[in-house]
Amino acid sequence: MSSLSSEFYHDVEGRMHEIEKYEVVYLLRSKFMN
Repeated sequence: MSSLSSEFYHDVEGRMHEIEKYEVVYLLRSKFMN
């Protein structure tokens, strides 16, 4: 298992090339509320 760079999470659209090497990618987004 590998992880994506931290830059990926700040600019998903601009760094889509990072996920091309993976067969399956799960990308979850959440917002924590107080």
